[in-house]
Amino acid sequence: MMVVGDGTAYEGKKGFPTREFTDGVSNTILVVRAGGDKAVPWTKTDDLPFQPDDPVAAFGNIQGNYILVVMGNGNARRIPKDIAPEKLRAMLTRNGGETITDGESRELILQRDHAQFVVNRLHGLLVDSIELLAGTRN
Repeated sequence: MMVVGDGTAYEGKKGFPTREFTDGVSNTILVVRAGGDKAVPWTKTDDLPFQPDDPVAAFGNIQGNYILVVMGNGNARRIPKDIAPEKLRAMLTRNGGETITDGESRELILQRDHAQFVVNRLHGLLVDSIELLAGTRN
């Protein structure tokens, strides 16, 4: 699901061109695999509200130790569920001026056994994200 709110990639139904991602598209989360309690049918365009004080809570009951996300550059990543709120907040905002370096609570999950899962589960969300950024999403 897309995370929507002030400072994120999406503010309401408005997306932003990549030039407005001053933190870098590779450092900005676009979509999140929410917990079952927040999940909606893939055909429904529903979003997750950004909760700056407790960003993990907005994602619902995540199973396992990781949160699956897709970054602005299309990379799929898994983030430890116990990430510090300020680091996750930095990754959810597009222009907050924070710097997140590789190795700081994120890791690529494009290993062979995860690649097909990521493609199957997040394809619809990526299409929605691209349409929203391009301004073609209703």
